Amino acid sequence: THAKCGGSWRNSVYHITAAEGLVDVITGGADETFEYVGCYIDAATRTMNSGNDADGNTEGAFGSLGALASPHMCADMCAGFGYFGLQNANQCFCGNEYASGGEADDGDCNMACSSDNTVMCGGSWRNSVYQITGEVDLDVLQTAVTYSYVGCYIDDSSRDIAASQTNMGQQASPRLCAELCVGYTYYGLQAGVE
Repeated sequence: THAKCGGSWRNSVYHITAAEGLVDVITGGADETFEYVGCYIDAATRTMNSGNDADGNTEGAFGSLGALASPHMCADMCAGFGYFGLQNANQCFCGNEYASGGEADDGDCNMACSSDNTVMCGGSWRNSVYQITGEVDLDVLQTAVTYSYVGCYIDDSSRDIAASQTNMGQQASPRLCAELCVGYTYYGLQAGVE
């Protein structure tokens, strides 16, 4: 069976259990381990709300992982929570509860993750839900990317750094942004969440 990552308005819930075989790109800190729970119905009030009262599509209700969406990336974004859910191919939800909307048919989580078409990332108002089960030191993993601060630079609407943009929501950090931007030479953080 394929891992599920939610869908449009659906979270696939997973439990993070181990990171063997997963390549991470950051040294230092820790990497989350997880385990798939199931496909669950989401609602406008959001069954997983990233630890705040945001609902619907308002800022803070979830983080958009864009073209790099995967259970591994969402797990790292949701470190500190018990569960995470993926929905609509690239949305990442964090929470300590996930089932208030009820369980959905597993087939409802039918949208492939934008970074891997063999893994489902939820569906329409469906979450592929995972449980976070622990963490492992990143330096035991295969690939290491380090980063250093360059300085503060002006941006404008034409975007000085023109590649993909990701709203990391409440979980924004230089480490997570570095992981999202592997393959580029530079990355920038802006507005607290992007």
